[in-house]
Amino acid sequence: MVRIQALQAERDSLKKALIAEREARHYAERSGLIDHEVKRAAQMQLVGLQTERLRLAKQVSYLKGLVRNGGAGVVEVKEFVLAQGDNSDVFDYQIFIGQLIPDFGLSKGIVVVKLAVRRGDSSEILELSELPGSSSGRHIISFHHFQSLSGTIRVPQNIEPLYVIVDIEPDSDNLIRSSESFAWVTDSNTYDLGLTQVPGNETATLKRE
Repeated sequence: MVRIQALQAERDSLKKALIAEREARHYAERSGLIDHEVKRAAQMQLVGLQTERLRLAKQVSYLKGLVRNGGAGVVEVKEFVLAQGDNSDVFDYQIFIGQLIPDFGLSKGIVVVKLAVRRGDSSEILELSELPGSSSGRHIISFHHFQSLSGTIRVPQNIEPLYVIVDIEPDSDNLIRSSESFAWVTDSNTYDLGLTQVPGNETATLKRE
């Protein structure tokens, strides 16, 4: 319960910081004191604050579920990296996962990576196996502390990627099913998945602390 309260307090603090950052950006825009690069950086900071707040809210939800289930664990994405490959339509991803509960023991299951896309006027969620040239997107996991996974996403010309979904399906009753999603936002040649932008490099990283 102490950890839940601490996460809730951190989440509330981030909410206040998010509001303050938005107010500062709006004031600068109204005053004509902000150029394109500064505005872009401010927008990325807002995205980062919002992503972190959502992450903490999800952790609070997970922890409350663990308390109800007594002794269960949950696997979470610690870091997600997406980098453009040699071709403009190919992206290599790397996922670092870990156990939310310290010293939990062996975590086993399957990680399934999916892509939410827009095709014409409709949206759909696709398995990576449905995207020719992509890896299967299915990864068997078995670890005590953390595990690294990698694969490839090829984006056909007739679809627009919206966000990446990482579903974690446990292989035992003492693990809770979990899911993470990362917005796919393109700006110039940078591919950002919601938190840390790497200017001038077609690589983006989302870290879980």
